[in-house]
Amino acid sequence: MARSYDNNRYRKTYPLYRQTFKSMATVESTTLAYSIGEGVVEKTFTFSSAYSTVPNVVATAEGENVNVYITAVTTTSVTLKPSEAFTGNIHIQVADQG
Repeated sequence: MARSYDNNRYRKTYPLYRQTFKSMATVESTTLAYSIGEGVVEKTFTFSSAYSTVPNVVATAEGENVNVYITAVTTTSVTLKPSEAFTGNIHIQVADQG
């Protein structure tokens, strides 16, 4: 009786065609100042240029134990809301594959 072996277990095989890396076409980074006197208020940040599709947006609070929520994203702006009132900066990164 012939034995069958699974050759993929004995050597590393790669697909015939490898996928190409898709780089981000446009990346925008900025800092938005936030003050405790404003309370928990939504802030809108307008992008420096309008995008053709809705971009990926990341928002983080600097040095605080606060969550920053993205409530709305459009091709021209993003609306942010913190989980509680704080004084500090919110860092925003916008990436689009364009």
